[in-house]
Amino acid sequence: MELVQAVFYPAFVVAMAVAILLFIPRGQLRGLIPAAAVLGGLGDVITVWLFQDVLGIIWFMNHGIWECANQHFFSPIGWTLVMVFYFYFFPRHLRILRYLYTAAWAALAVGYGLLVRNVELYDFKPWFFPIPMYLTFLAWFTFAIWAYHALGAAHSPDEAER
Repeated sequence: MELVQAVFYPAFVVAMAVAILLFIPRGQLRGLIPAAAVLGGLGDVITVWLFQDVLGIIWFMNHGIWECANQHFFSPIGWTLVMVFYFYFFPRHLRILRYLYTAAWAALAVGYGLLVRNVELYDFKPWFFPIPMYLTFLAWFTFAIWAYHALGAAHSPDEAER
């Protein structure tokens, strides 16, 4: 296992955690982290189980010491932190901005997936890139923000417009 593969996910998690501590007030984190852990971390575990173990479309590789249940240990943690950012900065006004914001996060996720693939920690079937992968991430982010508001973790952005 190469050094880059060993430290890539831990470095990403540390960088995200530092950014969260710098940009998001601590009081806000208490409401964001539980929802992000379910919709990001658990969502990652379920998505990987479906797309890797059931459908065989994606697969993790070169886990080294970080392998946990045929997945990278830091992947769900990373997705939890990503969702913290996504939820915190979600636009409260202008419905079109919400759509563009979600579409942009889906595009960022595809780009990050390519980065992880280039480090050889993850791969996927060639037909899965870019449109099916983008639509998968778009559905995930759309569901996550809907669930975040529907389950009462935050006030609906529609209420902010009134």
